[in-house]
Amino acid sequence: MTILPPGLLENELVATSAEFDQMIKSGELIESTNEMTPEYLRELKHTLIVSGDTELISAPAYYLAAKRAPSINAFMTGIAIIQDELAHAHIAYHILEDLGEDQEKLIFSRD
Repeated sequence: MTILPPGLLENELVATSAEFDQMIKSGELIESTNEMTPEYLRELKHTLIVSGDTELISAPAYYLAAKRAPSINAFMTGIAIIQDELAHAHIAYHILEDLGEDQEKLIFSRD
């Protein structure tokens, strides 16, 4: 029995493990959840959550460093780094939303 990720119906799955492996080996792009195995989708989501969380959690540390910057140029560099980190987090969470996750819950409602 295959355990499906939340929100994914069994009839929506197209790729078997063998089909998926063949797609990867032939260099095809995986562009739809219909082309993914449940295991791949689960691990993709996990990777994106770790990536988004890491980017998001680093922003406050950079802010503390930017506040102590010795010059306006150093301060602006620190602020640019924060903006960059938050943009990376936004991208990861946005992709997760496209994969059926709730972006607001991921950011604000987890323990």
